[in-house]
Amino acid sequence: MVSTLSVTESGYWRILVDPVTTDNVPPIDVTIFRNAATSLSSLSTTDPFGPGVATLVCPSVTLLDTPGMGDLEWLVPEANVDICWMKPQVTGVDPTADDVLYRWEGYFVSFEYGEDEAGSSLTITCN
Repeated sequence: MVSTLSVTESGYWRILVDPVTTDNVPPIDVTIFRNAATSLSSLSTTDPFGPGVATLVCPSVTLLDTPGMGDLEWLVPEANVDICWMKPQVTGVDPTADDVLYRWEGYFVSFEYGEDEAGSSLTITCN
């Protein structure tokens, strides 16, 4: 079962990351990571070329974590990211490719650790 973020009557956001490893691992859903919602801070497009810049905030990733290791295997430079607006989800049913209404495609450009009210967080800029 997939966890969802920003669920509305019209749909919800889903964030998938493909770390581009040599083994055929499917993209990793980081919409909810370590029981915390990954925030979609900004998302832009350019006309007529498509995706622009997106910013994700992972509140459960701190300076003490090692990117690319363990449950952070997806957190590597230039990992592919798909930010999808999905059809409203039926309870108990995992989404399929047909449920994607809009797909923003890009890759990780930079990482920046910051302080927030709850401790540390990681801001990821995607292009």
